[in-house]
Amino acid sequence: NVTKQEIIDTIQVIFDAEKYLNPKEIDFTTPVHFSFFMDADNDGISNRLQSIKNVYNQYFKGIDPDLKVYEPLNLQGRNVGLFIFTKGEGDETGDLEDVVISIIQKGDFKNLYLHADSFVSTNESFSNGTTFKYYPKKAKIGVAGQLRCSGEDIETILMKSDFLNTTHESFKKNFNVLRIKKFINDMFT
Repeated sequence: NVTKQEIIDTIQVIFDAEKYLNPKEIDFTTPVHFSFFMDADNDGISNRLQSIKNVYNQYFKGIDPDLKVYEPLNLQGRNVGLFIFTKGEGDETGDLEDVVISIIQKGDFKNLYLHADSFVSTNESFSNGTTFKYYPKKAKIGVAGQLRCSGEDIETILMKSDFLNTTHESFKKNFNVLRIKKFINDMFT
């Protein structure tokens, strides 16, 4: 979860980016864009968006953006975008793990996922005594990806996986993956 202070610090960087960069190394004619990716979790999209707006309005009273999820906005010459992960099309809650699981529990990955799900469900006691918080969804994805580093974040699991290849058709045609691609394209056009 993102803390209130992290949101404040990030918004401050957006509008004072030049202060944090070495002007000798940066050509300021190049546009700087900011994308925020976060999980909806159980809070839901509208609550996540409202909390971002509340923090924003508290610290930047002179600028009132019409910030929307999945639609980049130009603020003072900088594109700012907010992408919130949900379980799927029409869902209000969820996270990136839900996106990946929705892909791997069907099609070519279905059998692999069923075995990973069974293994993790049967062996949850292995997580006891570790220094990391245990996340069953991450564990299933890690086992399905045949990784030996179960503490990795989802992005790293997908990059290092021998079996969960993101160039596979199941990933390419997934609703959330297509929405992410559109969002990124819109950020830079």
